[in-house]
Amino acid sequence: MTAKSMAMWLYRSLAVLFAVAGAAAAEHCSMQIAPEPSECAGNLLLRLKPWYGRLGNNLVSLAHVLHLGRETTSEVIITPHPYFKQTEWDFREASRISAEVELTSIGAGNIGRQIAITDDFYHEVEMPLRLANWSFTTSKQRRVLVEEVLPAFRIVPRHVRDSIVIHVRAGDVFTHTVIHPYYGQPPFAFYKTVLQLPELAAFQILVVVEDYSNPVVALIEQEYKDRVQVITDLEQGVATILGSRHLVVARSTFSENLGKMAPSVQNLYFPYCVDENGNDKRESNGDLTWNMKGYCYEYDDYIPLSAWTRSPQQLEMMSNFSLDNVHSFKLPVVQHHIAFYYNVWL
Repeated sequence: MTAKSMAMWLYRSLAVLFAVAGAAAAEHCSMQIAPEPSECAGNLLLRLKPWYGRLGNNLVSLAHVLHLGRETTSEVIITPHPYFKQTEWDFREASRISAEVELTSIGAGNIGRQIAITDDFYHEVEMPLRLANWSFTTSKQRRVLVEEVLPAFRIVPRHVRDSIVIHVRAGDVFTHTVIHPYYGQPPFAFYKTVLQLPELAAFQILVVVEDYSNPVVALIEQEYKDRVQVITDLEQGVATILGSRHLVVARSTFSENLGKMAPSVQNLYFPYCVDENGNDKRESNGDLTWNMKGYCYEYDDYIPLSAWTRSPQQLEMMSNFSLDNVHSFKLPVVQHHIAFYYNVWL
């Protein structure tokens, strides 16, 4: 970590870090993040607040803190959220020392009663668990989302048969003045490649989208006509993704995490193989689970990952990119009953 990044980290951390109640009682017992629960397991109250970003980021944040709570047998309390019926999860196996941690974000590799935090807890690569070899793989995240978050979620899955659900990212990355450089979206050719698969040829196409600012939406309607239904209502779109069996996600925490939380999903199509942190889904350790098949796609000479500007040239490339330059890869899959994960991970 450079001096500049360290200074920024300290500045952001101190802005939200506070001395916890009961710190004196905890002086004798400093909890260390380690492969096995420490002698202090069950002593922490992890409080997640405030919420950062929109629903997709909120799902990742909640999954992370619940995973931390499960691994340390602690109690988790979250700030009330319009889409979560529940605000408390109790994983304690022993009485808790009176100590409280305000947790919204990342922590250092070794933590005590105070955790250094920032406002982007949803970044998996910076998680204290990851730094300490408590890896939080996609399959672990899916387990937490399905077992803990879905039962507390206010929106009920809308189960759809003989349909493929497609989330097309639109909205801010196409309409805002300041554009996030890492949120460029896949070309129309990606969607055509998926929809040409023989097993999907007769399916209805349900497109979940915020608005029509992404040119791909109109192109899908024009190409597939009566097979297409566009869903712009947020709650209906969330319910449709959660009930999907065949799901195409966008470069978006929204659909990726709803897809991991969808209990019946059978095939999951990712528009990219490598994420903004350099993680390659093709090299994942048990990235997908529960008989769910995953596929990712790469492109020859397409818009670089960190270079999205929404320029006219990029929009034209999205619309007219060649099918010949789209390449698919099947992802590794772990096929074990959930009891296997209880035995290994807890």
